[in-house]
Amino acid sequence: MKKIWLLSFLTCAFLWVNGQEAYRNNVTANPAYADWATMAIPNNGTDVYTGTISSTLFLPGNNVIAVEIHQSAINSSDLFFDMELIGVTAPPAPVLLRGPYLQVGTKDSITIRWRTDIACNSTVRWGTIFGVYPNSLTDAKDTIDHVLRIGTLSADTKYFYTIGTSTFTLQAGLDNNFLSLPPDNTTRKLRFLAIGDCGNSSTNQKNSRDAFINYIGSNNVDGMILLGDNAYNTGTDAEYQTNFFNIYKDNFLKYYKLYPAPGNHDYGNTSTNTGSRNMPYHKNFSVPMAGEIGGVPSGVQNYYSYNIGDVHFISLDSYGKDNANTTKMYDTLGAQATWLKADLAANNKRWTVAYFHHPPYTKTSHDSDAETDLQAIREKFIRILERNGVDLIVCGHSHGYERSYLLKNYFSASGLVNTLDNDFNATNHTATGNLQNAIYDASANSCAFIYNSGRYNHGSVYVVSGSAGQLPGTTLSGYPLGCMHYSNVANGGVFYFEVDSNRLDAKFISYVAAGNTTPVVRDQFTVFKDVNKTTNIVVNQFDPLQLTASWRGAYKWAVSGNPLTRIFNPSTAVIGTTTYTVTDDKNCLQDIFNVTVTTLLSVEMTSFAAALDGHQVALNWTIANQHNN
Repeated sequence: MKKIWLLSFLTCAFLWVNGQEAYRNNVTANPAYADWATMAIPNNGTDVYTGTISSTLFLPGNNVIAVEIHQSAINSSDLFFDMELIGVTAPPAPVLLRGPYLQVGTKDSITIRWRTDIACNSTVRWGTIFGVYPNSLTDAKDTIDHVLRIGTLSADTKYFYTIGTSTFTLQAGLDNNFLSLPPDNTTRKLRFLAIGDCGNSSTNQKNSRDAFINYIGSNNVDGMILLGDNAYNTGTDAEYQTNFFNIYKDNFLKYYKLYPAPGNHDYGNTSTNTGSRNMPYHKNFSVPMAGEIGGVPSGVQNYYSYNIGDVHFISLDSYGKDNANTTKMYDTLGAQATWLKADLAANNKRWTVAYFHHPPYTKTSHDSDAETDLQAIREKFIRILERNGVDLIVCGHSHGYERSYLLKNYFSASGLVNTLDNDFNATNHTATGNLQNAIYDASANSCAFIYNSGRYNHGSVYVVSGSAGQLPGTTLSGYPLGCMHYSNVANGGVFYFEVDSNRLDAKFISYVAAGNTTPVVRDQFTVFKDVNKTTNIVVNQFDPLQLTASWRGAYKWAVSGNPLTRIFNPSTAVIGTTTYTVTDDKNCLQDIFNVTVTTLLSVEMTSFAAALDGHQVALNWTIANQHNN
């Protein structure tokens, strides 16, 4: 409660509350009893002056308010005052209903969003030390949906932040933090989380969430991607609140940067909405559609691309329609496919990951041999991805987990149920030509997938991860698909992958059972690029030499003592050619170094000159060092 007073007087006035001065007007500080007012009040005392008195000056029970009026001159003809005191209740603090959640994170900026119960202004404060926030940004516009983009960040730096208004702080916990994106040339490991078909507020959704929290521990996640059907059943704002924001508000959303894709349920699960860009999905999320994080700008919310380190991500919309609601993602001359081709042509990152809702291969709650959209994606669309060297294609829609071999050119289908599945032949439809599964654990057929970088068809891994919330526990005829190494409809979970230079490791993170969220890795695979190299080196005798394995992992050098380090420094004392090999601990990788050590001249000549002097030639030279003295 605060007090507002209204005072009308002719010359000057003082106001005291319980003996403490609360206000003065038209008189100098610390006046004596006989001091005059500074000047005569204009308008013959009809002006009203207002002010605010802190409620702390008032005591319980009776209070004494004193007003003193001074004239401006000895010949002033009149003296009066009029006063009114009003008690006013301060506006209530807004209540946080949603968020905060993090969007469009870059190396130097990030968007922070939240929702309040009443319209108010928006303030974010941030800094690199918890509790110390030297930076702040306020948007004076009153709103319930708050969207603030803060900048001047340093790359790959952890920041703590608070959200609220210019008056109230609504959240300021230790877990209100984020890590800005690393530089493009970062050499550290990058971590990513993908959740599909999550938003149903089920026990499985919460168990999958908690299992991942237990798995990741204190490690940061550089990006969280949504695979669609983020809020069941029809993607209303109320369903988003209950089934998505409320489930993840105390964990993922506070500190993971979010990059969503829509599913059919985000369009209300009806084809009448496919042309709409005003669904709750579009209102709730900010995306980098202007190329803020790399990639070709899409200019639309439903598909976009971005870069994190040496990884290019493409978020696509497999349900909405473009071109005045006439073309879908798989229409190769439509707006989305046209943009995608341009984006892939401009991409120069080592790794490329595409994600969208509807999978080209599945036999869990949906059938890719029977459903028209899934067939069209497989037959017409994924050719674009494969020929441009996309490494990983992640989808949802089917409520289970399925992971393929390294598929290549497996597109054809006759439209009959199970025909494509029965057609699968590892020799013809995988890049490895066999059932190599890339589990990378030294078991049979488990070597990692290996190929060189570049925008060409080296094969792609397809993942269906639609059990972060939904989990039917049922299968369709033809399950499991022949092109899938691993399929699971019994256990829910999330898809997680790491990129460490030229190595990618991916895992299906599940949990033991309902009530036991100890994490369980039920599937895994590894991909290496630009390994198994043969390198020819010529080095001068006695010069230092450093050999470095082309991958990150485990090492064993085929020399005396079998060093286990990535770097090996061989002796160059003996003239001749020596071959050094290094392998991994699973006998899947091998680099070969052919080192030729050559002899040195006894001197190092730094200059030489020859000049004709009559019938003689004068030779002059200088040397820097002399060897083999």
